[in-house]
Amino acid sequence: LQQAQAISYASTLHLLQAIVQQISDLNYPHLYLLTRGSQKVTKELSQGQPLQSALWALGRIVRLEHPELRCICLDLPPITHLEQDIKTLLTELFFPSPENQLCYREGVRYVARLKRYIPTEQTTFTVQNNSTYLITGGLGALGLQSARWLVEKGATYLVLLGRSQPSAAAQEVITQLENEGIHIEIAATDISDIVSVTNLFEFLHKSLPPLRGVIHAAGVIDDGVISQQSWERFTSVLNPKIAGTWNLHCLTKNLPLDFFVCFSSMTSLIGNPGQASYAVANAFMDALANYRQADNLPGLSINWGPWEEIGMATHLKNASQRRMLAHGVSSISLDTGLKLLEELLKQDVYQIGVLPINWSQFFEQSLHHQDQLFLEAFVPTLEPENVETFDFFQQLKTAPIHEKRALLTEHIRNQVGKIIALEPSEIHPQQGFFELGMDSLTSMELKKSLEKSLGYDVPDTFIFNYPTIEAVVDYIAQQSIETETSAVAPKSTVIDDNMPLEGLEDLESLSEAEISELLTQKLDALD
Repeated sequence: LQQAQAISYASTLHLLQAIVQQISDLNYPHLYLLTRGSQKVTKELSQGQPLQSALWALGRIVRLEHPELRCICLDLPPITHLEQDIKTLLTELFFPSPENQLCYREGVRYVARLKRYIPTEQTTFTVQNNSTYLITGGLGALGLQSARWLVEKGATYLVLLGRSQPSAAAQEVITQLENEGIHIEIAATDISDIVSVTNLFEFLHKSLPPLRGVIHAAGVIDDGVISQQSWERFTSVLNPKIAGTWNLHCLTKNLPLDFFVCFSSMTSLIGNPGQASYAVANAFMDALANYRQADNLPGLSINWGPWEEIGMATHLKNASQRRMLAHGVSSISLDTGLKLLEELLKQDVYQIGVLPINWSQFFEQSLHHQDQLFLEAFVPTLEPENVETFDFFQQLKTAPIHEKRALLTEHIRNQVGKIIALEPSEIHPQQGFFELGMDSLTSMELKKSLEKSLGYDVPDTFIFNYPTIEAVVDYIAQQSIETETSAVAPKSTVIDDNMPLEGLEDLESLSEAEISELLTQKLDALD
């Protein structure tokens, strides 16, 4: 399993980092991620390839963090037909389309679309008081709430699995349940360690009633943009969900389970910049649920949005929480989440998303439109991507000279406020970005936002070199007048658009009027 992960994910991660670091902005390649038989295309049962399937989640993050690579995920048929496969690849290479998630089956080209789920005829869901139920991540807040829910439904034997001993708060909940007559086993076990998990299952088989249900809620988060990730950090996130889920599958596939539920994330379904490892890890669980159902085993993967005050999203604080809210992503209340869990266990599905998203706000605030086709069911009207660029560029170009710098300052302040979810009036032009709560992810969003509204590229590291709004205004003004060498012309002199400057120190010696005049001439030259 580890070797397969290294071949699929580590090699892709290192390739992406090499591309981003070594290739000129003007010569980025068109990146294709190829899999074979990894996606479920029709309603017919098909186990697929869970490890390969999860590579698509990495592709979604690449499209968000590096749209310049135009990443496309292409799934070839399960059975190799070399001549036909070559024709398929050549067709996609030489006749590209806006689609970026493609499958071929028996000569038919399929594209991916997210659809609203309409509940169908329900199956039964019961919890038996003479059976055992296992919860991984069982000592965390979400795991303990799941335990309470199972007890309310009639469970009397629970196994709570975690990597360490329960905290004082967790022990208080456990004691309360035990006082109600519930038998609880605490297992300090690493779910990704097959030897430890095997020993645990042998103990359960000898000591407790038959295991009838599994809730896999264990997980680890270590966020970071792809360019800053390491394979060691990646694997720390992959292990609980990939190795852990596979271990649970192997050790329960011969048991008469009533349910096998994976707590996945919306990140694997629609992506989220900075969470490549988490997206891949959860996507494996999504694929394994299908793999199990195709083998007539129970399997359900739920792509949860953030839970209110509990769950993995509670690591997001301050600016990150505000950013999620600003993008239209709210949280799921505990009561709502548990009610939905019960309802979903009655449905005949293997994967479903619970996404508390205001889609209009999501697309209005999002800087990334690469997957609008995938999400077209949630986008009433697709706005032209160049509207914002055209509007602000024209506004800046036609503004009076003495107003240009103030206009640019206000524009950047608004962009920063949108990204970190602060009122622009709360942001001082000389206040440091990192003091405001920005990080590598939000700095990347600011870079892309400015590129979109100004119409030219800025370097990845510009926020570190120009860490305030005032510094960014100076940088943009300098870039707009193409300064490299030579001296500054006198105020009364007409400036030649090709006349170079010494550098930023020359720009800083100009008055606001002189900078505005130079900026105006550059904008006129671009018309």
